[in-house]
Amino acid sequence: MVRTESPISEQAMQGTGNRVARRRGRSRRGPGFLPAWTAAAALGFCALPSGAQETPASGIRAGGFLFLPSLEFGTRRDDNIYRTEQAVADTVFSVEPRLRIGSEWRNHALDVDIGGNWDEYNNASTEDKVDSFAIARGRLDVSQRTQLRFGVRRENLHEQRGDPNLPRSIAEPSGFARNGVDLGLSRQAGHFSLEVNGRMDVFAYENTRDETGERIVLDDRDRTRTEISAQAGYAFAPGTQIFVRATRDSRRYERPLQGYDRDSSGDGLEIGVAHDATRLIDIEVTLGRREQRYEDARLAPIDAPTVGVSLSWRPTLLTTVSVAMERTIEESSLRGASGYVRSSARFDISHELTRSVLLAAAYTFEEDDYQGIDRVYDKSIWWVAAGWRPNRWFRMRLGYQVDTRKANIVWDEYDRAYPFLRFRFQP
Repeated sequence: MVRTESPISEQAMQGTGNRVARRRGRSRRGPGFLPAWTAAAALGFCALPSGAQETPASGIRAGGFLFLPSLEFGTRRDDNIYRTEQAVADTVFSVEPRLRIGSEWRNHALDVDIGGNWDEYNNASTEDKVDSFAIARGRLDVSQRTQLRFGVRRENLHEQRGDPNLPRSIAEPSGFARNGVDLGLSRQAGHFSLEVNGRMDVFAYENTRDETGERIVLDDRDRTRTEISAQAGYAFAPGTQIFVRATRDSRRYERPLQGYDRDSSGDGLEIGVAHDATRLIDIEVTLGRREQRYEDARLAPIDAPTVGVSLSWRPTLLTTVSVAMERTIEESSLRGASGYVRSSARFDISHELTRSVLLAAAYTFEEDDYQGIDRVYDKSIWWVAAGWRPNRWFRMRLGYQVDTRKANIVWDEYDRAYPFLRFRFQP
């Protein structure tokens, strides 16, 4: 999924680049008052641009594991914190602790990632929030050609202001939990490869209140999504393979949502080609079709062609370019809408100007086309940033981001911009 902030779509945790790594069996590695020193040290804030390269860190080695603790903090001056036509500005402070633990074994692998994000608004205290996550992933090398992968995760997140699936009258950000497990098995036999993957996500939403104090029910969106896929590939040249992937998707709600039975089942079929013969370019292209069928006869099935592109290119040793495109079928709580088809594209570029100065930029475009009702949203995000890393344990980034959403409903459009500055400490 293509996003620069905490994602809320069900596809967001399945990054396109991660699918490339999994396919080949490789392993890539309560709100309150912030302390005064944090606010004094920070001068601007934004979510970390994902296109920027990470600075190598030595970490702490112990018992076959590498520990990578980090602390990131900063602030931003957001000129539209509610993402509405009537813009309201505020200054936001943030603290982001994180601990990554990775194994350094010859065989097998285990990685743990624990962290969170604490946002506090200078004036709009209702927007203060705390997000957290804990993710563990592992790989068991059953044999030289057979690998078993597994993962478990728990996330406590908040939905973004301005999301069309949320009532416009909510008084504060609504929280939700997303917990899940993954299991995969891959087998290589000569030029042929076979992979089977399963994923389950459980979503639990918190109820909230409107501006008058009335209760707004959101937990009727609680659901479980299960996805199983099987992929067969053939390597017809070194580093290049063609593959076919079939997917079965099941979505089950705890109870009816606004009088609709939104339980659904879906199928997908894709054919693709992947190439990574050199360290300078890694590309995967897929074409296919997905369909989602709903239990409620009032909700029309969604049938959409799909396209996926994942490209990582290093034209020089100091420059990295990445491109990602995909189309997915997402859930909706809008009355009369079966769901929506999201088409997204992202372009990132980063360049090391010197050994200690990094320049980066990105552009993202998303189109959400709702099915069953006349509603289309076009969202674009671009940002530029400069990073300074004088040594391995300190990093500073300064940049500017602009978000724009257009719709066929004028009152649901907004523009948003903010400068940001972030500091990061990591041993």
